[in-house]
Amino acid sequence: MKREWIRLGIKLGLTATALVFVLNLCFGLRINYGNFAWPSVRDGDLVIYRIWGRRSPEPGQLAVYRDGEEIRVARVIAAQAGQSVDITAQGVLVDGSILAEEAVFPTDPDSVSTDLPLTLQEGEVFLLHDYRSDDRDSRTLGPVPAEDLLGTVVLVIRWRGF
Repeated sequence: MKREWIRLGIKLGLTATALVFVLNLCFGLRINYGNFAWPSVRDGDLVIYRIWGRRSPEPGQLAVYRDGEEIRVARVIAAQAGQSVDITAQGVLVDGSILAEEAVFPTDPDSVSTDLPLTLQEGEVFLLHDYRSDDRDSRTLGPVPAEDLLGTVVLVIRWRGF
């Protein structure tokens, strides 16, 4: 009986170790600090993001990226080389067309310190926070290098306040 429990403990331990190893290769976990992606991702939410394909996100996806020492979440606006991005009083324009987005907050053209319109180069992504009052995204940083992308969000778990 004692041997069976030991074997079960070893099997569970090996399975848990393998699961953690595989998940760390495929997915990342982080608790979001700050409301720059509010209302999509709130302060204290657990964000699970996929690591593979991180350097080629699709427009509209939420991406986890590194801004210096900080890790942030923002919406991908444009991700292909040659795409042009501009922010005017009418809204966000990608390749001359107004971006149809469900942003709760308007994008203020006066908050832009990057030279717009800009054309993305190979390996660059244009990101905007959902909470547009926080302008520490591509409006002030310029295009984000694809190397700074950690992954694209697959799941947000309300960690607090539910």
